[in-house]
Amino acid sequence: MYHFTVVLFSLFLLKQINRRMKIKVTCFTVALCITLSGFKAWAQENPATDPILKFKNCYEIGLSFNETRVNTNYTQFETNNGIYNFQKNHYLPGMDGSFNYSWLFKSKESNDIWMLKSGIHLLSRSANVTDPSGVYKRLNTGYIQIPVMFGFRSPLQYNTIKKNLFRAIEIHAGFYAATPIMQKMDDPNNLDASAASLNANYLKFGFMGDITFTALDSKGHGHKFGLRASNDFNSIVKFKETPHQLYPYYYTIGLFYNITNRYQ
Repeated sequence: MYHFTVVLFSLFLLKQINRRMKIKVTCFTVALCITLSGFKAWAQENPATDPILKFKNCYEIGLSFNETRVNTNYTQFETNNGIYNFQKNHYLPGMDGSFNYSWLFKSKESNDIWMLKSGIHLLSRSANVTDPSGVYKRLNTGYIQIPVMFGFRSPLQYNTIKKNLFRAIEIHAGFYAATPIMQKMDDPNNLDASAASLNANYLKFGFMGDITFTALDSKGHGHKFGLRASNDFNSIVKFKETPHQLYPYYYTIGLFYNITNRYQ
């Protein structure tokens, strides 16, 4: 019952990120519910102590595969070169890399662990756009993102150890700031076409959350994977005026897997 409540809370959290992505979020969450229920059904009652309780911090390196679309309320941008229109309700794939560092805080009354997490994420975002001449092009932007997230870790009930791996779920939520480091406009139908580099000089903010399933051994080695979603706020901080002024706000949802987990 406890973990079912956690999943319902997670569904609510992700819905707040993007109400129009309801079907995609629901499918991912239902899949997670089925996975957790399956583990419970196969397990026997045999509680165990979370080995992560003995550690104080952790760093992790991960990859995520996403689907992203532009916020449909902000798809037209008036610039010095004319008006650009972004295609609505169109999802494009992307891949992100992340390095996170977590501080672990233990609960005195239970085996729950609370976490404060931050790090550096390298993001790839794309959008289809019509330029002032009416020609369809693709805007590709690379970002550096700095998140600050709070979360908790709780063991799965009953038989939490399988093949020497302790199983638990983690839920994180928080905010981020991101700034573009590369932005190009290219013809999406011709990968060899030369892209016009666009200047970008601004800082954006947003909300992000994730649901993580973990299976770790006594040294903290093992697997971490789950669902992550993010939503850019519809405001930015400009450092200076640029000719194009293209700064779309994105909704993103995807799956991630940690290549490395190191606890200390």
